[in-house]
Amino acid sequence: MCIACSPFCGHCRPPTKKAVDCPECETLNVFDIKIQEVPIKRYCRECGSDLTEPATPQIVRCRNTGLLCANPCGYHLREPNGRDCRSNTPPPTACKAVA
Repeated sequence: MCIACSPFCGHCRPPTKKAVDCPECETLNVFDIKIQEVPIKRYCRECGSDLTEPATPQIVRCRNTGLLCANPCGYHLREPNGRDCRSNTPPPTACKAVA
């Protein structure tokens, strides 16, 4: 159990921020996670490289609930326990799951 919830963690509830290292200049960039149909364009604050793909959470099918989730927490990897997920983030309608 955590002492304090980190916005980057994602083990027990969906993360609210995403940290991405730029592959070009290795600068650490931190972005707020916002789920929408057309992903928000994200760029490196140092060199301007496009970081949209690594900064956007992947849509997955939760193993726990069987639902699609656009910002999964760590529970999506666990075996089903019969409980509903209060943290499920439904994906926008046009998005497809990757797993």
